[in-house]
Amino acid sequence: MAEGLALAASIVAILQITNSVISICHDYGAAAKDAPWAKVNAEMKSLRNVLQTLQPLAEEAEFGSPSAGTRLPTLALLCGPQGLLNCCLEEVGRLDERLKNPSWSDSFGPKKKALIQALRWPLNKAETMKTVDDVSRYRNILNLAITADQTTLTLEIHKLSISTNDIVLCTQRDVCLIKDVTSDTHADVQSTKSITLGIQLGMEREKIHRWLSAGAPDPSTNQNRASRSRQGNTGSWFLESETFTYWKASSALVWLYGKAGCGKTVLSSTIINAVLQEPQSKSEIAVAYYYFDFNDVEKQKSDKMIRSLIAQLFKQSKKKLNQLEALLSSCNNGGRQPDVKGLLSVLKEVVEGFDETYIVLDALDECSDSEELLECIEEIQEYVYRAHWFRWVVCQLDALRTCLNLSMLRKALEDLPTTLDETYARMLRSIPEEHSEYAIKLLQWLTYSARPLRLEELAEIVAVNIDGSPWFDCDDRFARPQDVLAICSSLVDTEGFGYGYNSTVYNPNKVVRLAHFSVKEYLVSERIRDPAAATARYAIQGIQANQSIAAACLAYLLQFDQHDSLTPNTPKHFPLARYAARYWLQHTRKVGKGLGPIEMLSQEFCLVHREAYINWYRLDDPECSWQEYDCDREIAGIATPLYYGSLAGVTELVQLVLKNEADVNAQGGYCGNALQAASQEGHESVVQLLLKNGADVNAQGGWFGNALQAASRGGHDSVVQLLLKNEADVNAQGRHYGNALQAASYGGHESVVQLLLKNEADVNAQGGEYGSALQAACHGGHESVVQLLLDNGADVHAKGGRYGSAMQAALGFDMSLSITKDQREAVVQLLRSAMASQPPPALPMVGD
Repeated sequence: MAEGLALAASIVAILQITNSVISICHDYGAAAKDAPWAKVNAEMKSLRNVLQTLQPLAEEAEFGSPSAGTRLPTLALLCGPQGLLNCCLEEVGRLDERLKNPSWSDSFGPKKKALIQALRWPLNKAETMKTVDDVSRYRNILNLAITADQTTLTLEIHKLSISTNDIVLCTQRDVCLIKDVTSDTHADVQSTKSITLGIQLGMEREKIHRWLSAGAPDPSTNQNRASRSRQGNTGSWFLESETFTYWKASSALVWLYGKAGCGKTVLSSTIINAVLQEPQSKSEIAVAYYYFDFNDVEKQKSDKMIRSLIAQLFKQSKKKLNQLEALLSSCNNGGRQPDVKGLLSVLKEVVEGFDETYIVLDALDECSDSEELLECIEEIQEYVYRAHWFRWVVCQLDALRTCLNLSMLRKALEDLPTTLDETYARMLRSIPEEHSEYAIKLLQWLTYSARPLRLEELAEIVAVNIDGSPWFDCDDRFARPQDVLAICSSLVDTEGFGYGYNSTVYNPNKVVRLAHFSVKEYLVSERIRDPAAATARYAIQGIQANQSIAAACLAYLLQFDQHDSLTPNTPKHFPLARYAARYWLQHTRKVGKGLGPIEMLSQEFCLVHREAYINWYRLDDPECSWQEYDCDREIAGIATPLYYGSLAGVTELVQLVLKNEADVNAQGGYCGNALQAASQEGHESVVQLLLKNGADVNAQGGWFGNALQAASRGGHDSVVQLLLKNEADVNAQGRHYGNALQAASYGGHESVVQLLLKNEADVNAQGGEYGSALQAACHGGHESVVQLLLDNGADVHAKGGRYGSAMQAALGFDMSLSITKDQREAVVQLLRSAMASQPPPALPMVGD
């Protein structure tokens, strides 16, 4: 009965406030017709009608009975602490408070209230429309819930009716008609329940994340501070080192040490940024980090570190974590904190949900319980070691499976390799000589592909010829795509088939992976080059692998060099086409200096075979990769090779195109020109190259209007500095954000905002979607940027823009932004303080 009472009580509460809002709107209506509040009034009346329909149903429902929840199950789900009814109650309550004028007196008549309020309607046009939309959304969901519950009851009645033989015999035709009707609505009911369940699951995950975060300090403040301290290419020496490459490709633990003040924390932030900026097309990769801090007691405990790591990884995981849910339950449903042992168990579970997990810890010497910290690290190392041991066992079982009799089994057991390295070396040596080149190609792709490859995609690789004779030969394909798996034996695995390649079921859409992360670790290690192992030919280096993959992608695309090369069935008949189109630039960029065979192929592709270049765009528009394949895609939006090379940050390709007299200021593409594209993505070396070759630093066009605004929106300090040194206009107006300062403020890029203000950016410049930099920063919930702008004279009372004012922007709700309640409240408090010190101009008095 408790739930029913809660539902009925919630409805009554919403009805009371709804009537209050309608009454206030009626007073406004006494002064003017067709005003904005008329729309609010109409929508609130519609909501009241739905609530009045729902109230008697809720009062009659008895959720506490044995059939609890069956009469109005969907509505019951909406009545939780974070359910839709409570959200509706809060929204209507806020609206009621906004519309009430605190200066009203009960003795005032409606005419006087209306005259006073008519000049001070608190909601601008945008807020009015948002309010109407929000109330309409709540009303529609409630209507949908009522419909779903009523349909469910109809289905139950139908089930009872068909169980009675006499009724069935007498009304067979009517029952058939009911079946048709109910079957049509059954899908809608299930869809509604699925949506509701999804909302509930999302709320449960949010509850778990709040519980974890409540006791976990936020390391991003240290990360942002350290990143701001970084100058230019600081730390690039480490990112280019073999140690960093090996750490990323293996399960190794790397310890960086040095004297106090030598820049270890800045280097940590550089490493974290580098890993975060790695292509995230592989959803199974996760990144977590933590900064111990002697200035912050909360950040000096090892259990806080583990809790923070779990919270970060949980946020990135989409899987159900049973141990974490069990830990929450054992801790009084979040009422108390867990111990370190429980946290470590959960950390292992979360890590197991990803193919690769990168963890960076800074300032271990600033941890106050160092012994406990070392125990935690040893526990993690032990977990990694056990994972290697388990993999060794699996490999031996895979090998023993081929033994056909007891004698063969005994002999195999006597000759088992003693280490995982030796196991992998045997597998590589067992590859027939005639298959070795195929194996090298396949292992390169599986180690460095931008995303997991499907079986049919991988099978195409063996038929690519980078020398162009021809670019791709269908006769070189294997008779069966799954034959490529046999070449690499137990080194590879197909998702869903268990270990190895021994599957009798063929499914071209199954993903092929290296069988274990230790396979990649071995392939990229120095150990594989041991002469005694005789496996050096299979050693894989990142640059060479990406060079080989990029060249193969270009060669594959060059086969589509005729106007009619593409058909609606091209992705089916040439499975690697979409991958090659989407990722060739990414692989080329990773090669860095010295393109090798890619240089010749790039010239053929970008400068000679125009139709192949156009068909690449049709296969996959680089700026609209979410769009479906369209062999007839209009090419009006296609940009130049210089533009796409700049967007991808491929310096060598940009240089190659410029040598062939490309127009450096050619217009086209989402960003307008090559300089804007490179600036938006923060490719400093490309920006420098373009400016050196005559790019107009103040050229207008594209979404961002100019290069400085593009770089500011992306938060790229070094590029902003470079553009300003080359005389970029700091106050140039135009396009979406109006100016560079507003673009940087919207993104919360404090260091860029400081740089622009230092170079005389107008803090109160008007224009763009948000009207001013202050409103843009408030909308994003960026407290430090708001404070910086206010300290530099931003007008807290300025009007205009999407939300009308900075305060309304701070209070506005945008589902696309991940802003916490605390962040919003902090910004609102800053604005209130500023308003107190900057009183607005006095409004003219209105007589009686």
